[in-house]
Amino acid sequence: MTPMISAATGLCAALVLASTASAGAGSPPNILFIVYDDVGLDQMAIPPFGWAPNGPAAAQMPVLQEIAAKGISFTNFWSMPECSPSRAAFFTGRWPHRTGVVTAIIDPMLPACQLNPVEFTIPQMLAGADYTTAMIGKYHMAGGTSPGGAAAPVTFGKLDWYDGNLELPPSIDATVGAQLPSTMGAPCGAPTTEMRGAVCFPDGTCLEGLSPFEGLAAGGIPLLVVAPDGSYTLAATCADASCAAVSFANDNAYYAWQRTIVDGAGNAVQIEPYRQYMTIDITDRTVEWVAEQKGPWACIVTYTASHTPIQTPPPALLPNGSDIDWDCSEGEGLRQTFKLMTEAMDREQGRLLVELGLGSWTPEGDFVLTDPALTNTLIVVIGDNGSYGPTVRPPFNPAQAKGTVFQTGVLVPLVVAGPMQVDPGRTVDAMVNIVDLFGLFADVAGVDLDAVVPPARPIDSQPMLPYITSASAPEVREWDFAIYGPGIAVPGSFLPCLLPGNVCDDQTFPDQSFCEANDGIWYGGQGSSCCDLIEAGLIPASSSLPPELQYAVREGRYKLLVLTYESCAPTSCEMQFHLLPEPQPPLISGVEECSTRLCIGTLDPQQQRIFERMRQRMIDVIQSQPTCLGDGNKDLKIDGADLAGVLAYWNAGPSFYDFNYDGQTDEKDLAIVLNAWTPDCSDRLPTLPSCLLDPPLGNIPGQSCMPCGT
Repeated sequence: MTPMISAATGLCAALVLASTASAGAGSPPNILFIVYDDVGLDQMAIPPFGWAPNGPAAAQMPVLQEIAAKGISFTNFWSMPECSPSRAAFFTGRWPHRTGVVTAIIDPMLPACQLNPVEFTIPQMLAGADYTTAMIGKYHMAGGTSPGGAAAPVTFGKLDWYDGNLELPPSIDATVGAQLPSTMGAPCGAPTTEMRGAVCFPDGTCLEGLSPFEGLAAGGIPLLVVAPDGSYTLAATCADASCAAVSFANDNAYYAWQRTIVDGAGNAVQIEPYRQYMTIDITDRTVEWVAEQKGPWACIVTYTASHTPIQTPPPALLPNGSDIDWDCSEGEGLRQTFKLMTEAMDREQGRLLVELGLGSWTPEGDFVLTDPALTNTLIVVIGDNGSYGPTVRPPFNPAQAKGTVFQTGVLVPLVVAGPMQVDPGRTVDAMVNIVDLFGLFADVAGVDLDAVVPPARPIDSQPMLPYITSASAPEVREWDFAIYGPGIAVPGSFLPCLLPGNVCDDQTFPDQSFCEANDGIWYGGQGSSCCDLIEAGLIPASSSLPPELQYAVREGRYKLLVLTYESCAPTSCEMQFHLLPEPQPPLISGVEECSTRLCIGTLDPQQQRIFERMRQRMIDVIQSQPTCLGDGNKDLKIDGADLAGVLAYWNAGPSFYDFNYDGQTDEKDLAIVLNAWTPDCSDRLPTLPSCLLDPPLGNIPGQSCMPCGT
């Protein structure tokens, strides 16, 4: 389908290109940083990634493929296992356990697991090089419980502009604007039919001849004819039913959501529900913002696709231009819809680059990337973590995907194209971590991190610019690291949800709708924890429990994992040691990571030395960040600044100074500060998982070499 280029689009592209050129020769490059959501390497059927034989079942991404063909692809790039830790990692250049953002943040998680405003971030770093910075799209480094009940996270004061959705997309409106009971509703938010009919709009108008998702994309809601038994059909004409029965108050996943706009002073405007397909809106808002810039700019474009809820995209973004007539909510229909969401995002990514003057469409509708040397713009594209389990493509392992530190959870695409690149079209197999992007942006902007980063904020970023400027650069990173931990909320905020694969999770789900939006069965009214359910016989004793805390360290082909579990699990702490296969990265990461597990008790002498070194490496990196209860401003001191922080939020609800995590900042937190008062708490080290300690290695529970699933 050939893209339609309007006069307005061409004018916008010209304005943006003029803005890009206005910086003048020799200016530092603009930075366009594009983030995909929940699109792991298992989804990549395009060169040079194409690890799995997915064929036509995998998403077709010609725009990303073109960027890779004219840029540099990193085949051994690790993110963190979830959205929020990955974002905080690239935003600060620091491991998640330093910032406290170790889990995917959802309401009602407390500020303790959100990004603290004292962190030194990309906008601050680039401000010293006269860049203007924006984030358009998903933020997700804070949650609904902002300190003191603020309308927007306080961290926004460091961005010059933010426009998008703060957290996850809302749940699908199965009632289709309150026309249906939720128990018998439309699981995709509109009828999944290629029929055309009537659509109601907020201004009271009704239009005919629109397909359901075409109507949603236009800001309306399909009009339904509902029978007494709850069955329904699409109204063929506006006279077949009444728009008075339609409510426009409900959110509906990607089509109706809360848009938040925050300026550099932290002033927030919220619009809900905002009726614009989220992926399209992110592209539109990015183009608008860039067109206004006069000097060097950096824009972080965080597409929400293809995160749950999985929902049919607008027909205009689909290859055949029509609605999909399958159920998007389960099984192969869910995977096919996820594929289409990803393809729609790739198409919008192409429109973004064209309207920014960084590419063009051929008459046949193919995308062509403009030579980055001519646009003076660094383009970076990443996936934020592995794919969500039910969307994982075989033969990758859905049980070791998003939310885990296994390869399918952290191995994601990274493509870079920029004016400084040498020998485009090549791949880099060296280990690179998501924290390294912080240093990359500093290097291309000419910022000396040693001169600008506060001493109390150690940076974990390693150089990656040499890989771009030289085709023969030696490997920089000697080891890689990933972590995932539990969220922090007032006790009782999260309740059990039984997920596909008989996995019980009581660390993530605050309510039934969120559980069911992730294909789970809600047990919130029958027990407060998964252990309660197992002990009461309400769910099978064989139900698996996801690890509460996970660590992974990698050196070359060797990978060490430490996983800790709830009290009722067969083992509380498990250590796994793997020899990953060649070539790197593994072709079939999930399956290979099971089959190449080594037996720690019977390692050969060389493997034993490597294991001991990696075990010590993991201990060192965990303990490199002290645990200073009472240090709310993260300066490794517990002093008057922390006392002032408690007083600033006194009885104002949760804050970064709510040290006992009860949702209030009060006399209990004040007592913690006074009792822990010290000019230096750097010697207060975190407790290590029991299986990382040093008893005889052959006798530690959970250290067997049994392959996964046996």
